[in-house]
Amino acid sequence: MVDRTTNMWIFCCGMMRSGSTVQYQITKDIVETSGTGYGLGWIEVHDFPEAYASQPYEEQRLVVKTHAFTEKIGEVIASGEGRAIYVHRDIRDVTVSLMHKRKKSFWYILLATPFMEMVLENHKDWTSQPGILVSKYEEMIADLKQEVLRIANYLEIPLKETEAEQIASKHALERQIAKVKQLETSERQSGNMLDSELLFHRNHIHSGQVGQWVNSLTTSQVRLLETLARDTFETDRDYKGNRTSLIVVRTVKILNKVLVFSKSKLLSVRGVLSR
Repeated sequence: MVDRTTNMWIFCCGMMRSGSTVQYQITKDIVETSGTGYGLGWIEVHDFPEAYASQPYEEQRLVVKTHAFTEKIGEVIASGEGRAIYVHRDIRDVTVSLMHKRKKSFWYILLATPFMEMVLENHKDWTSQPGILVSKYEEMIADLKQEVLRIANYLEIPLKETEAEQIASKHALERQIAKVKQLETSERQSGNMLDSELLFHRNHIHSGQVGQWVNSLTTSQVRLLETLARDTFETDRDYKGNRTSLIVVRTVKILNKVLVFSKSKLLSVRGVLSR
């Protein structure tokens, strides 16, 4: 039997619009600077089994970014071959950020996309995995250096304070915004992806500020989001507002489940056709 060493897969898997891109950039920098691995970029979850099987067996840390959780990813984490770095954000700010990113209305995001169902289900799935690193967006951007140190410690990679400061400065919010704007005006960019290394997309960052929802959402919209998210986050978030109409809540949930089901069917068909 051939003796083969094992890769360590590192999933930067945050809630969408919650800073998972900067976590990927930071993790990639830490791993590549230490010489213990490299970043593979964004990976579609339905492509992961093939990517997993095709990687050469060597003692490397392989950093990928994704949002959705799958059974295969869960198996890799449970086997000890994978670790996950997950970040989540106030669902009210996530919604506003997505509205700006897609240039769509609140009701379009809630009723015409599977956004809420996917975000809440992925949050439950990721946070139920053993031994993952969980961060809050609000705490991460308030002290990015500490987040760099937390990630390095989680990956068991020694990192000096000065090195952490350099990485944090490199990926600070104001620099991220400036980089996206620079890429958007570059003649080299094409399509939605602006940079395949940094994983920046067009209109990637609106402001990145905490509490945008206060001046962007109506009282009824806030109540709806809080009602939808309260059971998932329990006491972890301050979603204590008055509950909204159960009819509206059920309508949103039903539409989201239908859209999620439709999307999963489409991916299944794509998988069959690509074989």
